[in-house]
Amino acid sequence: HNMYISGSSINISSKDYYRADAQSVRCMKDENYVDVTMPIIALDTLTSITSTGATITATIGKLDGIIEKGFLLGTSEHPTVDNNYAKVVNTQDTLTFTSDLEFEAGDIYYVRAFATNENGTSYSEELSFLASDADNPMDLSAYGTANSYIINKYGYYKFKHTVRGNSTEPTGTAGGVSVLWETTNTLTAVAKGEVIKSVKLSGDYVIITLPDTFTPGNAVIAIRDNLGTILWSWHIWVVDFDPIATQQRYISGAVMMDRNLGALSIVPGEVETYGLLYQWGRKDPFTGAGSVGGTTHAATHPANVITYAVSTEATGTVEYTIKNPTKVLYDGPDNDWHYPFRVDTLWSSHKTMYDPCPPGWRVPDGGNGVWSGFTSRSSATDGYKFYQPNSDPVAYYPSIKNVYSGGSLSDSQRYWSCSTTGKNAYHFYTYDYKDYEYAARDYEMGIRCTKDQVFSVKTLQVHSITDTTATVTVKITLDEGASTSLAEVGVVISTDHTMLDKFRSATHILEIPSEGEVEVPVTGLSHNVIYYVRGYATDETGTRYGNIVQFKSNMSGEGNEGLGNEEYEW
Repeated sequence: HNMYISGSSINISSKDYYRADAQSVRCMKDENYVDVTMPIIALDTLTSITSTGATITATIGKLDGIIEKGFLLGTSEHPTVDNNYAKVVNTQDTLTFTSDLEFEAGDIYYVRAFATNENGTSYSEELSFLASDADNPMDLSAYGTANSYIINKYGYYKFKHTVRGNSTEPTGTAGGVSVLWETTNTLTAVAKGEVIKSVKLSGDYVIITLPDTFTPGNAVIAIRDNLGTILWSWHIWVVDFDPIATQQRYISGAVMMDRNLGALSIVPGEVETYGLLYQWGRKDPFTGAGSVGGTTHAATHPANVITYAVSTEATGTVEYTIKNPTKVLYDGPDNDWHYPFRVDTLWSSHKTMYDPCPPGWRVPDGGNGVWSGFTSRSSATDGYKFYQPNSDPVAYYPSIKNVYSGGSLSDSQRYWSCSTTGKNAYHFYTYDYKDYEYAARDYEMGIRCTKDQVFSVKTLQVHSITDTTATVTVKITLDEGASTSLAEVGVVISTDHTMLDKFRSATHILEIPSEGEVEVPVTGLSHNVIYYVRGYATDETGTRYGNIVQFKSNMSGEGNEGLGNEEYEW
């Protein structure tokens, strides 16, 4: 049957129609329908956060059938109504509702809205924040000073401004503090205070206040003397990111961040993966590309604050760069920003005063360094994924744009190491995944920070060499004032200098790991063969390798001391 309308007449027809005919349908209510829909709820704002309270607002889809609604608060992620988190029940008879939260100072809290009907409980997205205020800020430098700090939650923060980097060298008497520039790493114009709302001096500390809306981005803060001269500056990296929880362990033994220094994302194809750019040996960052594949720098506030100048005898000094952290210097002798002679100690295998990474992290080693264990790569959106033996991809590196000697952003995909070679410095070139490429020190390139381990390893010599055995002297040196518990000390040995790690080489382990100079016996050699060997040590932070030494086993078996024993240069 069907119904048709003709003029003002309504006719019910019993005429049969083919089921394949297309006709309109008007639906009627199903009286037997049972609503099994869960509540729909969203978190709107979290404002007025202090060290002991905050105001929170959420919106629910409809009030019909709601048994209970409100907010859940705790110091662990993903609070639910069943896991004994603090529950704040809201009885406002409105779709948008607001409650006040109370908590103790000093902790990081996680909060989300909830709503329950007869079908169950729904939860909103989750927000996290630091319970702090201007009088009770979190100390970013509590576990070590550095030239950059990560802020990953809304709140109030402070850091010590009285020392240079991670050193004990004083910065001088501060007369004021200001934000030099801020960026969200895109081409979108940045408003003043969008990333860092305000900064102020308080005794030995700089106090940082974030805006009410947590905005990922980067900023550079500087203190000045009473005459307005910059004494020192710091990079503030505002990003929802925990470097310890997301760290990656490479086959080389290095423990690495999962993103570039200054990056706001790890999603392939997003410009926020690029991070910031650095000249070799300098602590202060410069902006990279503001769009994927683009050649225009990310926007800053104030606009165009980063400028370029040729390095001269007057400008090409470390002290000049300290006073002018927004100035890129280029075209000095040997394409170095430093004039007239290069300085190899600005960055090192141990964190230096000028290292740009956050506390506990540093610029990685190059020249057969942290990237030496990569065996292959595959293309990813705007970058590459890198593989180790018998593994899934261990790391993603975006195809960042670099700047050559004061030029324009170009497609070069290069990352600095701390290692130098003559007038240049080693870097990681993602196109052929090698870390023994070298570049001029006035180039602007990216950085992927490595964990700063507290000891160094040196392969001193190979002695007592026979046709089947040898002894390797390895020296383990703790950093000044550092302490660690070594889990393992030994050497790796191979006939291929590119395979020297614990996963791909023969490993000889000392029975009782210890510091200082240790003698590690090596067995199973073949006669008259050239070998490459290097020492290593492992503690709770990871494995650190020493330099490579080359030697040749003795076919005569007479135990000649140090036959062919020399340090191998990559």
